[in-house]
Amino acid sequence: RALDTNNDAAQLTSEVQKLSHLLGEADKHYFRGRVLEMQHDIEGAIAAFDEVLELDENHKRALFRLALNVD
Repeated sequence: RALDTNNDAAQLTSEVQKLSHLLGEADKHYFRGRVLEMQHDIEGAIAAFDEVLELDENHKRALFRLALNVD
């Protein structure tokens, strides 16, 4: 959850890479979506969040970010 408070795409990417061995596949996709979202690639972010939900349909943070980004 602490990683999710970071709003700097480069720093988040670096932190996620350092901790990737501790993250599950759904969370890796989630943070990729967050980085894309910060880079204003909304379509890419939505696709990443969709991938998260394919792996974990109850991933609350991905559900929230998806709802926030879909009009």
